[in-house]
Amino acid sequence: MQNPQDSSDTATYGGDRGTNQAAVPTVTKPRRTVEMHRPDDAQLTPPRPTWTDLVSMAVITVAITLMAIIPMLTNRHFYYFDDTAGGAYGQWFELGQQLSHGHLPLLNLNAWMAGNYAVEQFGLANPIIWLIGLGSQVVPDAPIYASFVKWFFLVVAGLGTYLLAHNLGARRDFAVLAGIAAPLGGFTLFFDSTTWVTNLEVWAYFPWVMWGLLRFVHQHRSYWPAFIPGFLIITVNYVQGAIMLVLLFVALIVDAAVRRKGRALLRTIFAGVPFGLLVMAIFLPAILTSNVSVRDQGVTNSGFMTLTLNGLAVSSSPFASPDTSNFDGTRYALAPYTYIAWFLPVLLLCQWSRVRALAGRLLLPFFLLLLATTLAIGPSQMGPLRFPMRSMPWVVLLTVTLTAVLFSRCLEPRNFTGRKLAVTLVVVGFVLWLSFSARPSTGWWQVIPAALMMCYVIALWATGRRAASKHHGKQWLTAIAVSMIVLTLATSGIQLNRFAVDSESSFGQKNMPANVTAMEQPIQGAVGETILLGSGPSVGPKVWSVARYGNLAYLSKTAIINLYTPVGYQAMSNTLCMQPYYGITCYDAATRLFNPVVQAGGTSLVDLMSLDTVQFVAPNTRELDTLMAEHPVPKGWTLSNVTDISFIWRRDAGVEPVGLPTWASTGVQYHVITNTDTEVKIHLDSVPAEGGQIAFSRLSWPGYRIRNGTLTDPILGFLLHVDVPASSAGQDLVMSFRPPGWLLEVGSFTLAWVLALGYAVVRTIARRRAHTKSSAAKA
Repeated sequence: MQNPQDSSDTATYGGDRGTNQAAVPTVTKPRRTVEMHRPDDAQLTPPRPTWTDLVSMAVITVAITLMAIIPMLTNRHFYYFDDTAGGAYGQWFELGQQLSHGHLPLLNLNAWMAGNYAVEQFGLANPIIWLIGLGSQVVPDAPIYASFVKWFFLVVAGLGTYLLAHNLGARRDFAVLAGIAAPLGGFTLFFDSTTWVTNLEVWAYFPWVMWGLLRFVHQHRSYWPAFIPGFLIITVNYVQGAIMLVLLFVALIVDAAVRRKGRALLRTIFAGVPFGLLVMAIFLPAILTSNVSVRDQGVTNSGFMTLTLNGLAVSSSPFASPDTSNFDGTRYALAPYTYIAWFLPVLLLCQWSRVRALAGRLLLPFFLLLLATTLAIGPSQMGPLRFPMRSMPWVVLLTVTLTAVLFSRCLEPRNFTGRKLAVTLVVVGFVLWLSFSARPSTGWWQVIPAALMMCYVIALWATGRRAASKHHGKQWLTAIAVSMIVLTLATSGIQLNRFAVDSESSFGQKNMPANVTAMEQPIQGAVGETILLGSGPSVGPKVWSVARYGNLAYLSKTAIINLYTPVGYQAMSNTLCMQPYYGITCYDAATRLFNPVVQAGGTSLVDLMSLDTVQFVAPNTRELDTLMAEHPVPKGWTLSNVTDISFIWRRDAGVEPVGLPTWASTGVQYHVITNTDTEVKIHLDSVPAEGGQIAFSRLSWPGYRIRNGTLTDPILGFLLHVDVPASSAGQDLVMSFRPPGWLLEVGSFTLAWVLALGYAVVRTIARRRAHTKSSAAKA
C-alpha cells in the first residue's frame, strides 16, 4: 500500500472522479481527506455518465471530424482507394442491392471465386454493414460515401477509447486526449482509413468491448455493453478482430489468475462462452472451405508488413519513416505507419514509484499491449494470417490509454528532477537521430518537431515545478491535458496535409472511378457472363471506360467474373491464372478457355463455365495489335468493340445460364426444373445401365448436398461434377448448397444469443431480489 503522502499526491493530481470513487477507502488527516488508491484493487468503480462526459464525447467527435476533413481538402479519394474502392465498396453495394430486394445471399454463382459470401468479408450477419450497404444505394458519389463510413468508425473508436481510459482511472481531460489520439495513429490514418476498412471496423468496436467486459467482470454491470460490440466485431467476418478478442480474454484470464480473483475468472469464462459460439458460427465455414481456397497455410517470414524495433523506436515522431518493408516498395516507409503519439516521451517524467504501485491494477492493459505488440512483430505469414503490422492500431489504442492513466495518476511535478529532464531530452534526441538517419532528405521535417518537443518538455518541467511550489498541481495537470490535446490536433493536421496528397502513390490500386451511375453502365458489346483478360486498373483511368475490375464490377449491369476476393478458389485461380485480388487474368487464359477438357468429353472450358463474352484489355495500342494477331477469333465467336486498349469476343449462339449442367456423358438425358444460386433441380429422363456423369457451371465449394447422385472429383479441380447411377433414371436430381457445418453454425449463433439474453434475465432477477431485501430491511 502507498504511504499517506503518495495517496495524497494521487488524489491531488489524479482526481476528477469525486464521489464516484465511493468504493475507494479514505484516510482522514488533519484538515483534509485524502483518497487512497490501492494498487491491488480492481478497476476503479466507473462514474455514472454525466453532462461532463457528454461534453467530453462531443469534443472528441468534433476534433475527429475536423481531422477527417483535412486530407479531403487536397485528395478527395483519400478514404477511397485500393481495398476500399476495389473490395469493400463493391461488397457494400452488392449487399445493399440484395437486401433492398429482400435477399440475404449465401452464394452468388455469377461471382465465381468471390461468390461464396459466407466465407467472404461481407458481414452477412452484421446490422451495421447492412445499413452501410443500403446507404450505398442512395449516395451517388462513392468516395464521399466511403469517407462518411470511415469517419463514422473513427468517431466510434475515439468515443470507445475515452470510455475505456476513464474506466481505467484516467481523468476526463486525459481520457479525451486518448480518445482523440487513438484514431490519429499512423497505421489507422494511412492504412486502415484509406484502404483496409475491415481492420478499421473491428478495431473501432474493440475499446467498447474491453470497456464492457471490465464493467461486467470486475464491476458486475450489464453484459450487453460487451456483447453487442463483440457481436459486431465477429460478424464483420474479419479474422483479425476475432484474434484480438481471443487475446483480450487471455489477458482477462491471466489478470484474474495473477490477482487471485476467482469470481472475476468465473465471470470472464461466462462472458467468453457466447463470444466463442459466435466465432464458431461465423468462422467455421471459412475453416471448412480452406482446403480449396487460395490462402497459404505455411509459416514464413519475409519481413513484409512486420513491425520492427526501429518502427517502435520512432513511434513518437510524427513525420518519421519507419524501417519496415511494406507496399510502397521502399525500406523506409513513405508515411509514418508506426506513429503512436508525439507526447510519449513525457512518460519519462512520471513518478515511477506510482507506476509500480499501479502496475497490479493495470496488469490487464499492460499484458494485452504486450500480446498485441508480440503479434505485430511476428512472422509475416502464419497460415492464412498475413501482414502482422495490421495489429498496430491495437498497440496505439492500448498505449495511449495507458498513457492517459499514467499522466493522470503518476505525473507528479514535485518529483521532477534535472536528471529526469535530461533523460527525456536525450530520448527525444535519439528518436530525432533515428528519424533523420532513415531519410536525411526530410531532415527539417524531423529536426523542427524534435526541437519543438524539447521546448515543450522543458516548459512542462519548469511550469510543473512552479505549480508544485504553489500547490496548483491539479490546475497544472488540466493545462497540460489541454495543451496536449491542442498540439495533438495541430500535429495530426500538419501530418495529414503532408501525406494526404501522396497517399495513393504509396501503394495499392488507384485511379478508381467515383461516379456510381457511370459504374452501373454495362460494358459496351458484352453480353451474358463475361471474363476480362489482361491488364487491370494499372492501365490508368481510361480503363474504366471500357472495363470493370475488382468488386466495382458488382455495380455494372454486365455479369463480370473478375472480382476481388481474399479467399478465392485455388484450382480455378491456377487454371485461368486469375489473381484473387481484382481478378486480373493472364492473356494465356484465352488459350486455356478454348482447349478441350478430356475429363468432360472434349468440351471446352469456356462452354463448361457458360461464358458468353471474353474481353481483352491491353495497356496500349501496340500491345493490343499484338494480342489480336496472337489470338485469332475462335469459331462460333465474333470480334467486336475494338478500342485503343481493348477488344471483345462475343459468342454467336447463347448457352445455358450459370449454375445449370453444361455437359453430360453419353446416354444421360435430363430437363431442368429449377435453378437458383443455392439449389438446382433437374429431372433425369434417362441414364445408361453403367451410370453417367454431369458437369455443372458451378464451383465445387464444400457444402453441396445431393440427392439421386454423388459428388465426384471436380473437373479441372474446380467445376462441380456429379456421378448419376442407373437407378436415378426417372427421378429428380436435387443439389443444394449451405455453408459446411451449417447446422452447427446456426445452433452456435442461436445459443450465443440465448446465453446473452439469459445473463440479462439472471441479472434483472438478482437486482429485483436485492431491491426487495433492501426495502424489507428499511421497513
